[in-house]
Parts: sequence; C-alpha cells; structure tokens
Amino acid sequence: MSAVSKSQFISGLLLTLCVLARSAAAADLKFTAVDPREALCHTPVVVDKMDPTPTGKLSSDAIVGVVPTADGDIHIAIDSRGAKEPQWLVIDASGTGAFTDVTAAKIVPVNRGRNFVGDISPTKLQVERNGQTFTVGVIGSVYRSGSRHSVDLQIGAALKSRCAFGDREVSVDIIDGDQNLRFGDKTSMERGRPVIGDTLIIRAKGKPMKVLYGQPVLVDSVWYELSLDDQFELTAKPLELATGQVQVKHREWEAILVGEKYIFGVEGDGKPIDVPVDTYRPVRYEERMGKALIACQGQGDTPVVVADGETVDLAIGSPIKGLPVMEQVGDELSIRARLVDAAGMEVKEFRTSNGRRPDPPVVGIFTPQGKQLYVARLEYG
Repeated sequence: MSAVSKSQFISGLLLTLCVLARSAAAADLKFTAVDPREALCHTPVVVDKMDPTPTGKLSSDAIVGVVPTADGDIHIAIDSRGAKEPQWLVIDASGTGAFTDVTAAKIVPVNRGRNFVGDISPTKLQVERNGQTFTVGVIGSVYRSGSRHSVDLQIGAALKSRCAFGDREVSVDIIDGDQNLRFGDKTSMERGRPVIGDTLIIRAKGKPMKVLYGQPVLVDSVWYELSLDDQFELTAKPLELATGQVQVKHREWEAILVGEKYIFGVEGDGKPIDVPVDTYRPVRYEERMGKALIACQGQGDTPVVVADGETVDLAIGSPIKGLPVMEQVGDELSIRARLVDAAGMEVKEFRTSNGRRPDPPVVGIFTPQGKQLYVARLEYG
C-alpha cells in the first residue's frame, strides 16, 4: 500500500446486478436485487479505461467506461456534476450506453486530494437489461489519480430453478458468477488457467450448499453431474467418484481449488469437506474473521493431495502476514504493505462487516539501535 498506487490491501467496487426468476421459463423471469456476495469467491472486474464521453442524462463532467459482455456492453459512469470530486456512480446495462434513465449511487470520499478514493455504501439502483427493468445492488470504491479514474466492478445475476436428485426435488439458485448476465456458463480450464463460471446454491437440507456449475455435486451421499437446458431446467446425472476430504480450520470460509482434473468451489465452517480425489492448489479464498472479511488470490505455495478415504488439512487464510516493501528512487522512498495468507496467496481485499475498510496501518522506520527515524500512517489510494 502506498500514497501513489492502488493498494493490494483493498479491493474496489463490488457491484452486483442480481436477478431472481419466478419460474424456469425465460418469459417469466422476475428481476430483483440479491446479496452481492452470493457467488463463490467473487472477483472484481477492473474498469480502468474511462473517457470523457457523457451522453443522455449524464452531466458534461461525466466520464464513462465499458464492461464488455456477450449480450451487450455494460457502461459505467463517474459523474461529479460540477463538484471538484467524483460524486455519483451511474450504470447503463442496456447495451447502448445512452444513459437515458439515470439512477445513481452516492460516492463518499475516503481519501481526498490528487489520489482520491471514494466508497459506495450498500444501495440499490434501477437498470434496464434485455428489455427488462430490475434492481441492482451496489457497494464498493472509486479511484482517481490526477485525471485518471478507475472502478473495480463485479456483476452477477441469480435465477431460481429446481432439480431432482434421485427421487427428491430441491430448490437451486443459479448465480451468474462470471459476471456476464447469462446463465449456464461452466467452470473450465482455458490456456492453463481456471475460468470460473456460475455458482449454484443447492437447498437440499440444512445449510444451503454452494458449488461451481460444471463441478460434481454431492447430495445425500451421491455424486451428480448437473446440466442446464435452454429453458433453465437442471438435470442431475449420478456419478461414481473416489472421495477424500479437505479440512480448513476456520469458522467461515470459501475457496476455489484447482486440481489436475477438477476445479472445485467449496465453503466450510471448520469441518471436513468432501471432494473428489485429486491434487489441488487454492487460487481464491475468502474468510470472515469476526467482523472482518479477507479475500486472497493467487496460487498456494504447496499442492494439496487428496487421497481416497483420507482427510488432509489445508493451511490457508488467517493469520495474515504483513510484509513491508520499500522502493527508493533518488531521494524519494516509497513504502507499501504486501499482505499474504497462510497459503502464500496475496490479500486482495480486507473489509469490516459493514463494507468499510479498517484504519490504514502505521509504518515506522527505526535504526538498528531502536531510534525512531520516521513514523506515518499509510494512505488508501
């Protein structure tokens, strides 16, 4: 974290466009806002190319960026409306970027000046998508450095469906985890990297279970492969798989594990979790620690080998290590904080339960004899 560059200590805007369907027929879809954190290990999309091209009901001060999707671009605007700092975040999901019907989320300054950072408290906006008007939830941050603006953005959607597992039919929510406002995208490997698709929330019994669409699903001690047809109806096909367990000794967590054969999204509460036999590495992780949330991304240092009938402990998440990184150019010394978790992944987000950041850390410079040379609080931005 430094005064001149965006911190790895924070994530930015978590914007969620979330849709629930009343039935499995496309014509009957009913849109409404849902919790933006429903998708497994949601990852923001960075919108860092924004140009002064205001249209429609935006003011002449607005700048606009684009999130490309297969079904039409989503346009994001930051509008100061005559003020010296960004004031409003505006969304146009129609694909046109016309901003003809504007509702906006208030941007609250956190760090003022040349390196501006603004937060958006949880709020709801009305947007239009594919001829439907629905509510979206917005939470996160906006950045400005000089004349350059950027937004970190997450878009998701949810559809209610049902699926029969054996002779029992249960409710399943389909969450648009890959942020393209389209249902049915499977998690897969492309060019050696995992591409995360949609999340399924299966309400079979007890606590709802989150899984990645495209991975095997364990319901009532039976593994299933799920498929989604053009009418958004789910079908479950039984599978026979060798099974082991992964245990993460934290109270509330979720992770994405990339194996040689499977990409597995899991969540837990400290108890062992069933997974197919494979050799995995964590690539994303989230953990709630009391009122705080941490999110990590990267690749774990050590592979996790899950054998048939065995349980393996996975060291991941807290405790978090803070590693100061100092860079000197001429007479100028820059200090930032690099945060890593127990698996060696970098911490990309750190927030309290109400969506706010914790106070920035204080950094001190001392001689080997303990004499204080410099003490200052790091800045967001």
